[in-house]
Amino acid sequence: TYGRYIADELDMEWIDTDDEILKVIDCSILDFIHKFGWDEFRKLEYKILCDVVQQDNVIISTGGGIIEYEKSRKLLNIIQYSILLRRDDYDDIEKNNIYGMTYQSLWEKRKHWYRQCSRYEHYTTSKYDFREWFDKIMNKFVPTIHSTFLSLANNHFYELDIPKEI
Repeated sequence: TYGRYIADELDMEWIDTDDEILKVIDCSILDFIHKFGWDEFRKLEYKILCDVVQQDNVIISTGGGIIEYEKSRKLLNIIQYSILLRRDDYDDIEKNNIYGMTYQSLWEKRKHWYRQCSRYEHYTTSKYDFREWFDKIMNKFVPTIHSTFLSLANNHFYELDIPKEI
């Protein structure tokens, strides 16, 4: 993932909130949603997000739906550097996902929230394009001790709280 790449580049720990959720539930995420519903899942996801953003020197990847929960959006807005990184070249863009929507429909539903929670937007066509772009922006900044990166699945939203400009 992009989050793991950035963590490696910055010599930081990488945390995936879905992995953290799986540590506290006794089933798969899909089974949890079927048993308790989306609202309870979003509350749990927010609690995990609150825990991980307090850690120093981490890159955090989240699920794409995290922005559907208002408290999560408010927390995402606190982080100083946020980048919406988009790509639309999914092989299954017209297939339905877990939400019963195509990825394009899901993007249309969420794009205002992603943009509300981001300060920069970059359209990428490949992981190589992303790496080149990321290297360019990193040359403009000096990393700070407390760093956070949030990657929202499918629409690739990134949240960086790394840098002070040179």
